[in-house]
Amino acid sequence: MKHCPQCGQRYSDANINFCLEDGELLKDFAETPPTVFGDKLPSQYADDQPPTVLMNPTRVTNSNWEPGGPPAPWQTNQVLQQTGYAPPMLYTPSLDQTLAIVGFALSLGALIFICCFGGVWLGIPAAIVGFIAMNKIDKEPGKYSGRGLAIAAMVIGVITFVLSMVHIIFTALAN
Repeated sequence: MKHCPQCGQRYSDANINFCLEDGELLKDFAETPPTVFGDKLPSQYADDQPPTVLMNPTRVTNSNWEPGGPPAPWQTNQVLQQTGYAPPMLYTPSLDQTLAIVGFALSLGALIFICCFGGVWLGIPAAIVGFIAMNKIDKEPGKYSGRGLAIAAMVIGVITFVLSMVHIIFTALAN
């Protein structure tokens, strides 16, 4: 059962949603309102909204506030002078360390794979690339750098090669 809250007209058809008299949205009418907490009854309608709570008026703060003037101008009397363009930065290219780094990486790979005869297939190339890097560093020190890496590549490469050869010999003798 539905009824119109505006004119009070009741409708028994459940498919009607609006009043035929004034077009108001129909509300469901609770025919037998259940009791809540014993003696208290809910509102007459099942879909009523909760009551609106009126809040206290907002508190007024700074009632004597007045907007200020425009922002203050720049405080210095110094006149800024334009000097034109800044002088170009001097570009100093970094020194090339590629061969020394590659040789050192090969020697570290030989050290890691020494159990798989890495000194043979990585140690010798590491020593060769380190030697080439040392020659280039000695000939053109203004262009190439990485002397420590090149020396480390040669030393580690030779050591891993010798250890791999010892490992090969002992493996051959053990069989």
